[in-house]
Amino acid sequence: MSWSNRPLNPNSKRYKLACFLSSLITGHRIQHMNQWGGFNAATINVLVHNGKVLMGKRASFLDRAGQYSLMGGYIEPDIVESFAEGAAREIIEECHIAIDPDDLILLAQGKAPKIYHRVKTKYHAETHNIIAVFVYVLTDDEAAMAAPSNEMDPLVWLSISDVVAYAKESKLAFKEDLLILKKAHAAGYF
Repeated sequence: MSWSNRPLNPNSKRYKLACFLSSLITGHRIQHMNQWGGFNAATINVLVHNGKVLMGKRASFLDRAGQYSLMGGYIEPDIVESFAEGAAREIIEECHIAIDPDDLILLAQGKAPKIYHRVKTKYHAETHNIIAVFVYVLTDDEAAMAAPSNEMDPLVWLSISDVVAYAKESKLAFKEDLLILKKAHAAGYF
């Protein structure tokens, strides 16, 4: 069997084999993959300053536009970058704060099932993502660098109680963000 650069049809033997092999590797039943027969790699980044976390309102061209989320995104498949390097790149792109990837603290990593793929195709409405969650406590100077971008505008600093209120008002783009922030809060980051 040879692999190619053609997208996989979810009804094909190659796609089913890729799901089966991934299930063996991860120990979880995998039914959805990206169109190339793999997982997407992504980061979620918790930026903390003075007991508050930085979140941004998602731009109109993004999925779940108008709702708030943590900084983060997909690891670029066209460039070779680690999770931490991808996290640092996403932070610069979304809020203009430059952080050394080596200074990011890994909070959690794992498989998040059935998170929608950023590009929906006729074959793949959803996929699995491998997600690394990083935490970074900003200095005063770094926090002052925070500025809206074309992806996140405006930026807001929220306490954990503010985040809970946003969740109740359906202002959060991803329910996972609240779970991540509760974990970061319990770990004493803010």
